[in-house]
Amino acid sequence: PFHTIQEQFLRGLKVSDLQEFEASLFSFTPEENQRVNRDLGEAPSERFNRERPSLHPLPSLESSSLFEREPRQISSDGYLHYRGNRCPVSMKLALQEVWVESVFGRELKVYAKTGELILTLPLVLSRQTQRPPHPEHELLNEAYREKRKQKQGAVIETFKTVFGSIGETYMEGLRQKVSANLQWHLHEILTCEKVFGLEAVLELHESVFNDWRLSQEFGSKINPSSPQTSAT
Repeated sequence: PFHTIQEQFLRGLKVSDLQEFEASLFSFTPEENQRVNRDLGEAPSERFNRERPSLHPLPSLESSSLFEREPRQISSDGYLHYRGNRCPVSMKLALQEVWVESVFGRELKVYAKTGELILTLPLVLSRQTQRPPHPEHELLNEAYREKRKQKQGAVIETFKTVFGSIGETYMEGLRQKVSANLQWHLHEILTCEKVFGLEAVLELHESVFNDWRLSQEFGSKINPSSPQTSAT
């Protein structure tokens, strides 16, 4: 009965964590089973050994019949939120709806909507104060940085090819003015070249290229319908 556990085991018990509690319980159980029980008239261990031949294995049960499943949606950044736990999962599951099943509060089973078990995650008893790092995020960030670097390099090479030495001189000056947005300015100038032609852009090199004017002036200088801007 729980009264025995409460009075003989729990009362006055002091432990620092769950592992120490389990160790104390496993030590208490065999000792208590050796004592003569007043209701049984014998020790529980003796009764168990005497009735063992009549005992049969329990039928196997699906966990779904024991634990309730709850719907959840994976966040866009690949985290599953469950009662204070933020568990990183595969980014392939981002924004997908899943079913979760807590097993004794120690692990979380994640199922697809079809009922297929996707993965099993450990749960922590205390509420997390910080989101754990996602193993795939750094890989995605590195791939993005590499792709961006390649794209920026392509813009610079195209600008050099189209405008030649004048373009290289302009880029050196532009780097001193707007180094962080260099590629954006070059892209804007290349867009103007595609719309209005190379000759129209080169006509401005005396007033714009040599004076390091920002690229947004190209549209107003080349397009007759736009207000004219004088170079300084």
